[in-house]
Amino acid sequence: MKKTLLFGFLITILLSMTFGCTTPYSYQTNGFEDALVIEATITNELKSQQIKLSRTYKLESKKPIFESKAVVYVTDDLGNKYDFQEKNETYVSLNPFQASPDRAYQLHILTKNGRSYVSNEEKLPQQTQIEKLEAKTVTKKGVLGVEITVSSNDPTNKSRYYRYEYDETYKIIAPKAYSKKAVAVFFAPGSNPKGQVVFQDRTTEVRTCYSDKKSNELILTNTNQLSEDRVTDFPVKFISSTDPIIRNRYSILVKQYVQNLAAHTFYETLKDISDIGSILSQTSPHFFTET
Repeated sequence: MKKTLLFGFLITILLSMTFGCTTPYSYQTNGFEDALVIEATITNELKSQQIKLSRTYKLESKKPIFESKAVVYVTDDLGNKYDFQEKNETYVSLNPFQASPDRAYQLHILTKNGRSYVSNEEKLPQQTQIEKLEAKTVTKKGVLGVEITVSSNDPTNKSRYYRYEYDETYKIIAPKAYSKKAVAVFFAPGSNPKGQVVFQDRTTEVRTCYSDKKSNELILTNTNQLSEDRVTDFPVKFISSTDPIIRNRYSILVKQYVQNLAAHTFYETLKDISDIGSILSQTSPHFFTET
């Protein structure tokens, strides 16, 4: 279980689009502004912390551009410095470390073009653990399935804002697997036919496989409207009874992040403008920050 320390950063969100017409709309970006996008969450888990840097990109581009050759480090109010190194399009701390609740931290970035960025000092919010994680049989919108729910409680009433992530692993056994495979065998040049397809015994396992998948959505809740700071049976994941991922073996690891109001507001805004909709809808891409 993790707690959140969220640094201030600037991020641009570009809407996903789907087309329902037979003639797609040919869109173009006008007035594009190049900006640095920083994704940094430092937690109280002892590990190699990670920070992602990229550039904003145009709608017609396929993916963000990784910001390479930057100098990245974190400092605390005691003068300790935690250096990060570039690795696989991510900046990873040279040594594992964890944020302490009684320390204040700042993120420092110097880009290859000489621009310098420094976050505000941030501290860990109240630490609250997950009390219960359950799988319940429910019917949603007429679909029978299993819902993964989480519960927690902060008797000090200081947590209030929560974000969840999960990592699920499952075993798949193909219901129709064949012991032979089709192999193309080609004859000598000039032959007619040029070859034939033969069936050979498989030498590798193809019926059983394992997969791992991380959550790719923002799962948020808060207890502001409640008399106590208690999360009760909050739904994190719904799995239809017809989904093959729960047919044989399934496990899920749920992480709870406690956030401050600024971080929660940022993620709520991010979720709102990231929802799939029409390109002509009232929600439009724009800059917003969490500081």
